[in-house]
Amino acid sequence: MKCSVKRVLVNIIEYMFWAMIILDLKTVYRNASETDYHIPELVLLFTLLLTVYSLTVNKITTKEMRRMVQFFLPIMLLLIMYIIGSSYHDYMSNFIVRFFIFLPMLIIVFTGIIRRNRMYSFTQKYVILITIMSAISLVFWLFGSQLHIINPNGYIKAFWGVDYSYPSYFGIYFERQRAQLPFFNGLRNIGIFSEAPIFSLALVGALMFERFFISEKVSLSKSRRFFLGAKDYILVLTIITTFSTTGYIITMLIYLIDYLRKHPEIKKKRRYRYVVGCFAGIIVLVVAFTLVKQRQDNVSYLLRMNDYYHGFKAWLSNPIFGTGYGDANSIIGTGGISNSLVVILSQGGIILLIIYVVPFIITMIKNNNVYRYISIIILMEIVVTVFQYTFFMMTILSLAYATVISGNNRVSLKRKMISPNGFVDCYRPK
Repeated sequence: MKCSVKRVLVNIIEYMFWAMIILDLKTVYRNASETDYHIPELVLLFTLLLTVYSLTVNKITTKEMRRMVQFFLPIMLLLIMYIIGSSYHDYMSNFIVRFFIFLPMLIIVFTGIIRRNRMYSFTQKYVILITIMSAISLVFWLFGSQLHIINPNGYIKAFWGVDYSYPSYFGIYFERQRAQLPFFNGLRNIGIFSEAPIFSLALVGALMFERFFISEKVSLSKSRRFFLGAKDYILVLTIITTFSTTGYIITMLIYLIDYLRKHPEIKKKRRYRYVVGCFAGIIVLVVAFTLVKQRQDNVSYLLRMNDYYHGFKAWLSNPIFGTGYGDANSIIGTGGISNSLVVILSQGGIILLIIYVVPFIITMIKNNNVYRYISIIILMEIVVTVFQYTFFMMTILSLAYATVISGNNRVSLKRKMISPNGFVDCYRPK
């Protein structure tokens, strides 16, 4: 299959965009104390290039642009109200970059991608990068962190709660957290991230894209099917090594949703639907209860409950505007926040919560497709994982807004040709 030079260049830009999004997701490099890797600036650079391509080649229609302005104008007004009403402005430049520059640009990009039915090929770049990182992390986690056949060859100091010198394996794998369980007592797999829950978030994001955006209508060779299956195995195995309760539960949920979505005949038979639904629900609840029960005496559990208590207490002090974007002292009494919800509420109040939640709720109500399931999973992650201001979160938020704005939300790959190697995509001519 031949691809034009323009298509190859666009693929490279898309890979670089996702690479920067991953590096910004609370990685050791993003939180490095002694070196500035200018990751946010690189994110904006590749986002700008994608936006220019979307405006010149994808050519956003007048109708789409009108819907974009009609829907996003009230959001912009809310954001301006938040800036005016906020009493803390130390990090307001970061706020403007994310909500007034990055968010609108990526909404334009996603609107064009949805219209051209390119969501699978676009998100596959992220999936492939995370899969490669996962495979590397498994090697070093097993032969380094567990068997000690390979030893760290350096350190990188990064701030995550406190300044910490992360043992480094050639700069592509780091160590920090331990898991103390009845069947395992050792280091968790954190990859290049600051902690295991963040790595788990990146992994379930890749698994979610892989399972929800793939189409059974696409004709795949045996080698391509093997490649797809191998990605699933690597992602799931890596999620297991993070020892993240949230990761385990969401992984089970993704496969359950994917199975029911691909077997519509189950839904047509009411008795089977109820039986399968009840059976699956019981399994998920039992496993979730067991995992949570096991962690109730754990320091991690106590810290999470403490976060919720002090977070909601801080929110009640200023429920409309919060204490201000990036105000690290807004939640008093915690050593570090473990979820996004309390940060959004305490620092942004009701206004910022509306910005985050509204597109996901609209998607869940109006759409009966994969975007509904993605919205459910992201809302779950917001409640238990801290990633509210990362460009990864802003990317998912942009996708939610674009889904609502585009009006044509069906995932279709009728014209798609997937290349044998899975790394680039081309198109049949109309």
